[in-house]
This record gives sequence, structure tokens and C-alpha cells, in this order.
Amino acid sequence: MQLKDDKPRRMYGITPPPYEIPPERLPQPKLPKSKRPFLITLYGGYRLFWAGVSLILALVPWGDPESGLTSYAVAHPALVVDLLPGFLRMLLPSFTLGRWSQGAFLLGLPILFSMAAVLYALQGWMLLALSKWWRWFTMLAAALTVAEIAIGLSARLVGTASRPLSSAALTAVLIIGTWNLLVYCYLGYYPGVKEAFEGQDY
Repeated sequence: MQLKDDKPRRMYGITPPPYEIPPERLPQPKLPKSKRPFLITLYGGYRLFWAGVSLILALVPWGDPESGLTSYAVAHPALVVDLLPGFLRMLLPSFTLGRWSQGAFLLGLPILFSMAAVLYALQGWMLLALSKWWRWFTMLAAALTVAEIAIGLSARLVGTASRPLSSAALTAVLIIGTWNLLVYCYLGYYPGVKEAFEGQDY
């Protein structure tokens, strides 16, 4: 049996000489690759950026009558509301803006922008954490925005609008609609995105 052994038996009490492994033969630790797609990281950072912008707008003294931003907000309420996310804009239909008093509108802006900051920050953070439920929420918000724009433009084409859209406003609406459509298609159909969000319980 001893002759069949490939290695000699170790003798008790004798320590084998140390054998140093060359550095190039040592196993190199490999850092795990992040499974978060780059565009998800970019979009999550974009949402966090808008959270900071909304927080700054929430801290603006909108009630100061001598402020230029206050005068602009009173003269262009629809443009100011466009800075809010689609979920909050749906709470403020355009036909109700004209019925608001200036004081009520200006007092509501800090609250609305604070809500927008919280929503943007939560959305960006959860997308960076690859939350599957927030992927669906982002897709739903993008689809609702596209549908809102499509219905609004269709109503203007079919009926007679009291205030037609200017070329600049139409361009802005088309850019917003195209952007949200791209976000929806990317999160829903781009290869590898769905798999990146799988396995999360939240």
C-alpha cells in the first residue's frame, strides 16, 4: 500500500520546510460587479438632483411681495406648476389655477415643492437600490404623463382651445412626453433591466 501512494508519508515530529508561493500565482480577489445598469444609476441621480432643486424652491420666500420669483409665479402659475412631478400636477388641473387667489397659490407652493422633494428623493434612492416596486411606480408615472399629454393634445386638435399653445410650449410638451416615453420603454423592455430588479422584496 505504501508503494502505491503517490506522496510520501509525513513523519510525525518533522515540520516540512515552508514553501513560498510566488505573488503572480496568488489568487487575486475579484470585486463583485454591480448589477445596476448605468442608465438606472444616471436616472436615479437625476431624480436626486431634482429633489435638491425642489427643496431649494420650497425654501424660496414666495410670500415676499418684492421678490421677483413671486411676481413671476403670479404671472405664470402654469409654468411654475410644471416644475412639480406629474403626480402632484394631477392634483392641480390647469383650469383651477385661474380660480386660486394669489395668496392661496403662493402659500401652497412651499408645501407642494416640499412634497416634490420628498417624492423625488425617495424615487431616486429606491431606483438606486433596485426596488422592483419603484420600477413599476416609475413606469406607471411615465405612462400617465404620456397619456395626459396625448389626451391634452388630442383635445386641442379636435376642439377649439381658448388659449392655443405657443411654439415654445408645444416644444416643451413634446420633449416631456418623449422623455417619459423613453423612460417607460427602457424600464419595461430594455434587455437586462427587468433582471436587474428581480430578487428584491421591496
